[in-house]
Amino acid sequence: MPAGETEKTPSGLTVDTLNLLIQSELAAIRATLHERDDRYQQRWEAQEKAIREKNSTMEERLASMNEFRAQLGDVIARMMPRSEAESKSNENAARIVLLEHRHGEDVSTINSRLDILTGAQSGADRSRQIIAWVIAAIVGLITIGTAALILIDAKP
Repeated sequence: MPAGETEKTPSGLTVDTLNLLIQSELAAIRATLHERDDRYQQRWEAQEKAIREKNSTMEERLASMNEFRAQLGDVIARMMPRSEAESKSNENAARIVLLEHRHGEDVSTINSRLDILTGAQSGADRSRQIIAWVIAAIVGLITIGTAALILIDAKP
């Protein structure tokens, strides 16, 4: 019986052959692991590259959005608040009423003077035309004055 054999028929496996078999299997496993490590490393690098590209794209998009927000903030900062606009509108409406009342008295005074001076139907017709022109002129002046007041109040 050969050394190290416990069976009647020799199997051909000895400590040395077993060691060689284990070493060759370990080498094959190491080669497979090394190959997988290389593939995993390539995948990792490709994923990192993709992430960097997506991050730069996202940063550009966010920069564009922040620029738009800043512009919108500037526009909003220049706008008049609703309460202030309403109060200015109410002030202007009160001024218009006051001017209409004041000019209405002036128009009635002018009308009475014209009626006294002319006293005739043609004079009355003429005075009505003048009154209409005066009223149109006054309304035009009021409109222009109101627009000027609005523009003056609207200046920052």
